[in-house]
Formats: sequence, C-alpha cells, structure tokens
Amino acid sequence: MLNLGALFFLLPLGFLKSARRARVFYLPFLLLFVLANFVKFQPWCFDNYKMFLHWHALTVVLASVAIFWVADRVGNRVGAGVGTGGGAGVSAGGGARGGAGTRGKQKEFYAVPVSVAFLVVVCCSLACTFFGFATHAEMLEQNARIWSAEEVRVAEWVRENTPSESVFLTGSAHNHPIPSLAGRQRVMGYEGWLWSHGINWTKINERKRDEIAIYRGNLSLLKDYRVDYVCVGPYERAFATENHFKINDSAFDDEVLDRTREHSQPRITSK
Repeated sequence: MLNLGALFFLLPLGFLKSARRARVFYLPFLLLFVLANFVKFQPWCFDNYKMFLHWHALTVVLASVAIFWVADRVGNRVGAGVGTGGGAGVSAGGGARGGAGTRGKQKEFYAVPVSVAFLVVVCCSLACTFFGFATHAEMLEQNARIWSAEEVRVAEWVRENTPSESVFLTGSAHNHPIPSLAGRQRVMGYEGWLWSHGINWTKINERKRDEIAIYRGNLSLLKDYRVDYVCVGPYERAFATENHFKINDSAFDDEVLDRTREHSQPRITSK
C-alpha cells in the first residue's frame, strides 16, 4: 500500500467520477487488492504481488478518468474566466462589479479545499522522498558482501577435497557457499526458488522436516538422500534458529574439516 504513489489520490476521484457500471465492475478488483494486503495466498509473501497486477490494470483506467476530469474542469474554468472577462469589458459598471464579486466568491469557495489538497500532496510527496532517501542511505551503510573470505576458503577446500558428484547436507540459504562457490549438490536448496520452479510445497516441507531430523541426530536418513558430507556452520545454525530446533553437534564428530568449535565457521563432516 505504501507504493501507491499518485494512485492514492487519483483512484478515489476516478472511482467517483466513473460510470456506475464501471464502479461495479471494479469492486471485485478492489476487494482483491485489500485481501492481498492482509492474506498470504502463496508461501512467500512477496509473491502476492501477482495478485496486485490484476487490480493495477483496472486502477490505472480509473486514474485516467480522474486525470481527464481534472483537465476538463481546469479547461472549462479557464474558458469561463476568459469569457466572463470579455463580457465585463462591454457591460455597465454595476454589472462588471457584480460579475467580479461573483467570481471572487467562487474563488474563495474553491480556495480552501484546493489549498488543503495541495498541502496534503506536498506533505505526502516530501514524506515519500524522505523515506526513499533514508532507505537508500541505510542500504549504502550496509556491507554488500555476499561471501566472506573464510567462506571462499571453505568452498575452495570443498572443490579440492571432495568429488564433484558429492551430495551435501546444508542449510537452505540461497547464498550458501557449498552450492554457490564449490558447485556441489545439496539435499535441498532455497525453498523460494524450489517453489517458484513448480515443486510442490508439501514435498518441500517433507524434505525440510527430514533435514531437521538429521541435524537433530537421526542419521539413518542420510542413506535415503545419499548424503556424503554434512556441513555445520553459521548458515546451518541460522536454519536451526528459523525452524526452532537445536543442532545435535555430538552426532557429527567424524570431522573431515574442523574450522572451529566457536560456531563462527563451518565444519564439514563425512558420513
């Protein structure tokens, strides 16, 4: 809803100025917009934007109605002002003064709502501009690094010391160095990409449950997935935190690579 921009002002006016049939036709799309802001229709909230596309296609039509209505009103008022001014030049003095008084009252009548509307638009524009600058400033302060030097070294070790067809059990982060840098297969990749490629969400959750069971110590599942190596590091601990479980470190004591016991770097065990 924060990304509406000019539509925030044009939509209500366009809706009011549209024909009744157009308003009735638009109502289901407006309901879709409201629901998509509060109901998660898909596993990843971001994918709800697909629902907004249908609403947006109709909304821009109503916005154009508002723009044309405003343009017509401004054009008519300018034309009326020119016509009235021309008539005042040839009319009697009293008539001219009466016409000027009427125009003055009309200006006063429109001055307050127009001023308020203008102030609202300016304030909203300034707020959006400030929000944009603040967001970009925060992004610039953040480190854009994807992998640390230590993660690069771990990936190099994996490439040099494990067969290319090896299967790893890792966390499901999209930027995990084992598949990204070392080019090794893993039991399950990033859930969002798996779902986007058409893999059933139920199957994804089933595999995730098995991964969690292995990290909890159920090593019998390693054979089912033909796992050659198990990675335990920051990505896996983040995976455990996100899924509310604790890794059973004692189950993975057959260490091929032991970077540290301080949980800051990964260790890879062979099973």
